[in-house]
Amino acid sequence: MQFEARRLSPWKRNVSPDVQEGVDLRLSETDGSGDDAGETTLESELSVLIVDDERLIRDLLALALEQRLPNARVDTAASLASAIEHLDRRPRTDVIVLDYKMGDMRGVSSVSRVVRLARKGRVVVLSGHVTAALASDLSKVGVAAALTKDVGMSELAGKIVDVMNGQSFFELPTPVDKLGRMQSTFALSKREAEILQHIIDGDRNADIAFKLGISESTVRVHVYHVFKKLGVTSRIEAFNCWNAMTNGVAAKI
Repeated sequence: MQFEARRLSPWKRNVSPDVQEGVDLRLSETDGSGDDAGETTLESELSVLIVDDERLIRDLLALALEQRLPNARVDTAASLASAIEHLDRRPRTDVIVLDYKMGDMRGVSSVSRVVRLARKGRVVVLSGHVTAALASDLSKVGVAAALTKDVGMSELAGKIVDVMNGQSFFELPTPVDKLGRMQSTFALSKREAEILQHIIDGDRNADIAFKLGISESTVRVHVYHVFKKLGVTSRIEAFNCWNAMTNGVAAKI
């Protein structure tokens, strides 16, 4: 197997747009005979594959990892199919960072396939939101970590490095995170967010009025505005909106 020795900028990788590979000089050396037995891989090299269909995410995360791990080989792929092809060609990949919501992903079954192809490599799943149910399913198929994308790329790269060092963890939002997510998504005021939290807790208007020290008629006005912003017409729909946003399950009340 012969590898052409090129020193390429990470942003000028000489491969197809769907799979971008790192510097070939880091990969191997060959005696030029064409015999695979002559190939020697650099044992100290770390190999990372970033799989995400958003070009900006791939590039920023790759740059952040290359800054933290200057001797690592960082490759990227824009789809699950390209990642599978890459792992077939280069099975010795230490960490695979996999976007959970790509177009050709089929949920946990696709993740499980990547885990099998990764062999001894550690798989990190990225998602906009990680529920307890999803974290449990991913853990069962051998995923090392599930991380959310709502942090800076430098912080995310640091957590991926922690995974390389043997750590395993799954990020789950706290109730405060959930309420904040709802508040920012639907442009709720501070008082409206408080009202929504009481609705989720099962409080009726009279209970909310007593707890907040306001009149029941004022509570009804706030509830009206909360429902309008959420696009719902009842407490059940508001509850289901909350759960669809934060847990991915339907509520029963």
